[in-house]
Amino acid sequence: MSISTLKIIRREAVLNRFGRSKTWLADQVTSGLVPPPISLGGRAVGWLDHEINAVIAARSVNKPDEEVKDLVLALIEQRSFTANQSLEAFDS
Repeated sequence: MSISTLKIIRREAVLNRFGRSKTWLADQVTSGLVPPPISLGGRAVGWLDHEINAVIAARSVNKPDEEVKDLVLALIEQRSFTANQSLEAFDS
């Protein structure tokens, strides 16, 4: 995934996508079942749209919690890889 295809969505959009509460979202992040948000500066946070899509897709085919946790870990690891690739492109 390149930086040009990244889209950040805010908490309200994430809550609408899942149809759940702020407390539920916080519990899911703490449990490793939803990726943590990224800081947008100050107190603002957002989620990467493709990460939320991946979790919803996994849930839509009834993946067990352990598989969703593995997916979330892979998504978080991918953040660093994508960011480093994008930064290298800017440095060139």
